[in-house]
Amino acid sequence: DPAWLRGGASGLLLLAALSFMGGWSWPGLVLAMLSGPVDVLGRHLAGLTMRLRKDHKRWTQLRYGAASAALLALGWNTRDFGWGTLALAAGTIGGMTALLEHQRWIGKPQRRPLWLAEPDLMIWLLAPFAVAGWWPAGLAAQAVLAFASLLAVQRLTRRQT
Repeated sequence: DPAWLRGGASGLLLLAALSFMGGWSWPGLVLAMLSGPVDVLGRHLAGLTMRLRKDHKRWTQLRYGAASAALLALGWNTRDFGWGTLALAAGTIGGMTALLEHQRWIGKPQRRPLWLAEPDLMIWLLAPFAVAGWWPAGLAAQAVLAFASLLAVQRLTRRQT
């Protein structure tokens, strides 16, 4: 059943949030990185069983909520660098929410660039900064990517009309 995989991906993100809150940054990042392939497998299995349309929105919203919780937990965990990390996490969530709402109300661009912000891309973007020990810089890069993606989608959908 694809619901087990889609729910498992959200569960991995919630475990990542708990790991971040507990101060375990690396296990949290690994759990978050594992959630992407599990979710993709669940989506493909749902497509094969023709359940994609019925459950897709609910599982996607649950996963986005779990990813937001993990990002806020990471911002809280890295507050030793300053409270700006929590503001960066909240700004990233705000940018991603604005991007999703823009796509819902205005529409998605016909030719979507591959670099637009999505939860999996945002998680993997954090990895090189984490290896270098620059967690706040990774949060800043996520915020910049979310804002740049919003601007790009606005520009691309303006050209469609």
